[in-house]
Amino acid sequence: MRRHRNLLLTAAAAIAATGIVAGGVAIADLDEKTMLSNPPGEPPFAGPGPPNDPQKKAEREFFDRYHAWLDSPAAQGLDLRSLRRGTLLADFLPGQPSLEAAVAAADLIVLGEAVEYKFGSWGSSVTLKVESMLKGEAGNTITVSLPGGPQPKNLAFTEVTLVEGDAAPILLPGDRAMLFLRRSSSGDGLGVQPYSGHYRIDSTNKVRPLPQNAFGLAVSGMEVEAFSAVIRQRLR
Repeated sequence: MRRHRNLLLTAAAAIAATGIVAGGVAIADLDEKTMLSNPPGEPPFAGPGPPNDPQKKAEREFFDRYHAWLDSPAAQGLDLRSLRRGTLLADFLPGQPSLEAAVAAADLIVLGEAVEYKFGSWGSSVTLKVESMLKGEAGNTITVSLPGGPQPKNLAFTEVTLVEGDAAPILLPGDRAMLFLRRSSSGDGLGVQPYSGHYRIDSTNKVRPLPQNAFGLAVSGMEVEAFSAVIRQRLR
């Protein structure tokens, strides 16, 4: 079984029989064991139905075209930081109920700065320059798979949104974060613990958890050094 699968997600009836996009679509690189509550199978258009169904044919054609566009120079040359952000239409596993549980569930805990964000038909990932490892071991850099990526909003692919999972938002070069990571089911990749594993570090060196984090209010605004000390206490 593959560690990650590219999943075409639709917002309502994504592609009509005429080939017109009626809703948003997004490619997600999702770890089926640690991220999704409904592990993806085949893309939604691949279910039962007449093989010559016009809508399914249009969906397949758009899916193939989208994959090709993701790998194209036009997409790879996008200024991602200038793009409007959108939310990926996907269900994720719930976050951990407490900091103690989140620390225990993490295979690695890393503080780092994003130095490269990559995407393509295979999915997307961020590479972090490691500032400190609070749990586990890693080299000078670590690469983490992320859900989401660029999403065209029209058939000409001239208007693009950067969609991201609300459980693990995209990090672009220059962003700093504390990440609680889980190894993939195959053991050769890393994903962010949903909701309770992403802590952005703002320009004042303070911790900013996700809004859906069950214990986020207790740690929001802490200096990163103080937050690191609390995590180390939980590891004793």
